[in-house]
Amino acid sequence: MQDKKTVNFVFFVILMLNLLSNIDHGTLPAGSVDIKTDLDLNNLLYGLLGSVVFIGLTFGKFLANFV
Repeated sequence: MQDKKTVNFVFFVILMLNLLSNIDHGTLPAGSVDIKTDLDLNNLLYGLLGSVVFIGLTFGKFLANFV
């Protein structure tokens, strides 16, 4: 059995990371024109930039299973 304090801490960290990643992903569409202009991205590269969050979440869930 895991220590309840440790379980609560891990839950809090995962919750905060999830919230921060979703907030970050929500701001990309609002600033898409400026981001594409500043970084000199075409539509394909901008789409890949938006997908990075989901790629990170996908790999992160495998790592979280071992915690």
